[in-house]
Amino acid sequence: MRGFRYRATALLAVLPLTVLGCAADRSPSEGVASPAGRSAPPAQVVATSVPPVGIDGACRVLTAAQVSTALGVQVKVTDDGPLPSTVPERACSYRGKDDTVLVMFVFADTANHSIFNGYYDASKDSDEYVAVAGVGDQAFVDRPGHMIARKGRVTVELGLDPIVRSMDVDPQAVVTVMRLFLARPPRV
Repeated sequence: MRGFRYRATALLAVLPLTVLGCAADRSPSEGVASPAGRSAPPAQVVATSVPPVGIDGACRVLTAAQVSTALGVQVKVTDDGPLPSTVPERACSYRGKDDTVLVMFVFADTANHSIFNGYYDASKDSDEYVAVAGVGDQAFVDRPGHMIARKGRVTVELGLDPIVRSMDVDPQAVVTVMRLFLARPPRV
């Protein structure tokens, strides 16, 4: 999880230097095919009992049961609190029996989407970049098990722990989790 924190902190440090505006130079696809050629299954949205208010409520959007079903691994939700940054954000971990399975960073982005655009600019030329249609306003996978998406002013980074990616968790499960989360994102 430390790698995610360092990367997120480093990204936030360079965001003011990024070029604003996101020109989608690749056509989006309908979902993302997994290495075995399977598409991520459509997510079933189940409303949680407490509506999220602001970024501080981000870790309450999805229940442990929803994430466990999507990943195929039992997890519990941990609110890791804010990262040291200048923008409102929240870090949530979904921990399995032994260690972290999935990490999510949720940002209250600027009106011109500078956080999302920073991720996009850093990833768009990657060989593993794939635009994902039908998830929020804009979304992409930049490597197996790692996804960035935005809906309105909420930008989300979601990634499987690198050790877990080599286990029995399908990397495409992040698409399902992201769809569930962005179906009812926190208000900013």
